[in-house]
Amino acid sequence: MKKKSLSCVLVLAMIIGLSAFVVPPAEVEAKQPVIKVIFAWPKPVNWNRGHEKLVGMFQDALGDKVKFQVVGGPEVVPTFQQGEAVRSGVVDMYMGAINYYSGQIPAVDSMKLFRIPPWECRERGVFDYIDKLHAKKLNAHYMGQSLPHNVQFHLYTMKPANKMSDFKGRTIRVTAIYRAFVESMGGAPTVISPAETYTALQRGTVDGVGWPSIGIRDLKWSEVLKYRIDPGFYGLDGAVTINLDKWNSLSKDVQDTMQRVVEEFERWTWNHWESEVANEPAMLKKAGVEVIKLPPNEAKKYVAQAYKDGWADLLAKRAPKEAADIKALLEK
Repeated sequence: MKKKSLSCVLVLAMIIGLSAFVVPPAEVEAKQPVIKVIFAWPKPVNWNRGHEKLVGMFQDALGDKVKFQVVGGPEVVPTFQQGEAVRSGVVDMYMGAINYYSGQIPAVDSMKLFRIPPWECRERGVFDYIDKLHAKKLNAHYMGQSLPHNVQFHLYTMKPANKMSDFKGRTIRVTAIYRAFVESMGGAPTVISPAETYTALQRGTVDGVGWPSIGIRDLKWSEVLKYRIDPGFYGLDGAVTINLDKWNSLSKDVQDTMQRVVEEFERWTWNHWESEVANEPAMLKKAGVEVIKLPPNEAKKYVAQAYKDGWADLLAKRAPKEAADIKALLEK
């Protein structure tokens, strides 16, 4: 009994200690709101550079009205648990891939299928609809895109692939983004966090990964992967998401400023990454990764299959009503 009581005391002490680190004292909160921000990826990942810029833009625009505190990334809260951390208020704001919390809101996986820029999605009411889903299912407010949607995804492999049937039987690291597509080609999808993927590739546990056209060099996956398969498909689906209670606690002036900054950032990141995407094949070649371009007819079928599978997965299985609503808004 003494040992059990001591264990309980120690656990309670740890919780109190963590709360002291994460949650600012009440008197500081009253004077200057603190927004605790978490990033989806380990520090070296290039997408974090954009998120660091966005935090800086927030701080510059708001001055001493609000303090933004980056608490870290997966080393603080594991990637796939960060959506729940926003819901509960353990952290206030998330910047990362929206599909990492699509388990709570499956319909957000439709964002990868958008073929128009964020500002047009906003004009058509798509983001308002997605925001309502966040409020209902994640106790959060969706502010906008945190990643360049004009950057596409690719499959990267250990062995060459020159046609869709070459993926049959291969184990591919996926998120919800690529699962249906990989399955339709006969592949075996498996979910592994970014932090654990290098080891899985090194040990041969997986035969390839799905990832954006930029980023495998940051994670050193280029040391073990050998090929990038072109063409790309889908678009990056980022999110700037804030706990709804925190959002509602902010003044209207602060809210309006933050929203304006996000919309400015969306345009900046769209333009910024175009040159990086163009230069990436040469950088991959230097790193020992060959870009394989599928033959024209095969490439056309490959991309068409990706979009067909993406919509079918949502409309038939994961979020029939919400996905249909979003598709209708996109097509108006």
